Amino acid sequence: MTMPSDESWSECPAGELAELQRSLKEQERRIQGRRKILIAAGSATLGIASVGVSIVLSRADRSTAILSCQETVDLLPKYVAGTITSGKTRKAVEMHLDHCQKCREYFEETY
Repeated sequence: MTMPSDESWSECPAGELAELQRSLKEQERRIQGRRKILIAAGSATLGIASVGVSIVLSRADRSTAILSCQETVDLLPKYVAGTITSGKTRKAVEMHLDHCQKCREYFEETY
């Protein structure tokens, strides 16, 4: 590599390097600011989503029991006869039959 001749080589004008350094620091400051905004926005979004999920879960009807397959099969004769006195139990049997294909098939074949 050859050095430029003295005629084409000159020193940087006074203050040019300082201006470049100031410009680069300002650019870095803006980037850091944007990062902070994005992190804050992401955190706020996550917080809002968490609150929404909490509200939905708090409104869920937890009064209905979850029955095992055996419990459901044992209750089917009373369910068909209409002798289950508890609305919660009747609803639990119906929910189980809605979601369990094996018990639903047993119910349809047997009753």
